[in-house]
Amino acid sequence: MSGSVVDISKINFYGTLGVDYNWVTNCEEYGCDDEGICRCGTMEDVHIDGEDIDLIEITDIVYKYIFGLDINDIAIKREILIDDILGINEHDITKYFIHRILTMYKIYSKDSWEIDYVSSYYGDEIESVKMFNSKKMNDDFYMLFSDNKNKIEYLLNKEYGHVLDKLLDKKWDVDIVDMKDIHFPQKEHYNNVSEGLDYYSDTAYDLPRGIVLKEGNKYRVIDGYHRIKNTKQDFVEVIVAL
Repeated sequence: MSGSVVDISKINFYGTLGVDYNWVTNCEEYGCDDEGICRCGTMEDVHIDGEDIDLIEITDIVYKYIFGLDINDIAIKREILIDDILGINEHDITKYFIHRILTMYKIYSKDSWEIDYVSSYYGDEIESVKMFNSKKMNDDFYMLFSDNKNKIEYLLNKEYGHVLDKLLDKKWDVDIVDMKDIHFPQKEHYNNVSEGLDYYSDTAYDLPRGIVLKEGNKYRVIDGYHRIKNTKQDFVEVIVAL
């Protein structure tokens, strides 16, 4: 069912991600020298170039692709329209969902990408750069057309295997919270998570930083210790269970 609505295996990231390779020719044997144009070049050791993959940029591309599709399902169109009217923060939760799914599939790793290249008029050329497991992710991304409750519970269940009883049937929203009001209940985990991760810095990461449960005037961190701990801001955007 999901494949009829979402198929991110069609997204070609060539041009977004750089590609490097070794270029091998044998122009004398193939007669390229006689023509003055090399047509025999082949690629070897083809790989993603650069140091880091910008997962926020990949998230934006996936988001724009999915919601730019010609969706024929009237019910889905209606839900999207309602979300646009009623939920100005809906896109934040949607992008957060996409980012977390991409993270679970380790799309930040160069080993999670597939590069296809073909022989053409002037030797080998890059055809496409796509994510491994993109077809598997289609089922996950179909949940984007569900409500916030189902999206968040799906994420938690996928990452941790279950949803905590205290989070069931909660209402979910995005809010800006004072860091002084955020409580990290698992101190051992808090002390073990790393600070200074560049991909969670305030300049690189602009999505909600985690999931919290509102308890009175305070907020208990449920998910996102790394992301919340790494901010240097006094206020942080989070997804709140109400």
